[in-house]
Amino acid sequence: MNYKNTLLFLFLLSLCAGVFSQTLSPSVVASSGSEGTSESYHMAWTLGETVVGTLSAEDLMLSQGFHQGELIVTSIEVNMPGQQLLAYPNPARDIVYLQADNPEGMRYMIFDMNGRLIRNEPLTGKITEVMVSDLQPSTYFIKLTEGQREVQTFKIVKK
Repeated sequence: MNYKNTLLFLFLLSLCAGVFSQTLSPSVVASSGSEGTSESYHMAWTLGETVVGTLSAEDLMLSQGFHQGELIVTSIEVNMPGQQLLAYPNPARDIVYLQADNPEGMRYMIFDMNGRLIRNEPLTGKITEVMVSDLQPSTYFIKLTEGQREVQTFKIVKK
């Protein structure tokens, strides 16, 4: 009797170990793709995925498919001696303040997450009030420019 119990125990143990040790490796049906890595970035791409879909509502977008990259930009700076640029509060509900020590000739542009230009206006002083109460809750990019030169980009969350 003891031998049968031991044999049954070992059989059940091996069955459980086999079930829990299985892994699902990601796979994709695509015509091409690759990836590359250096010290400061990792880039991966897929070309020709056959099953990809996007669903969207007013303030939500769902992208289906295997290869979904992630891009998070918080600030892109161009060094300007003697120029301090700020965008606050973040997240914002009604107003975003843009602060520039020398706003002469500077403009701000607001872009949504799809890259669509929403607003393009000049800075009005050292502190410019930007009304965002009319924007849907989402993430936006505020790009500051001076002439044709991009100075800085801020990522702002609108509540």
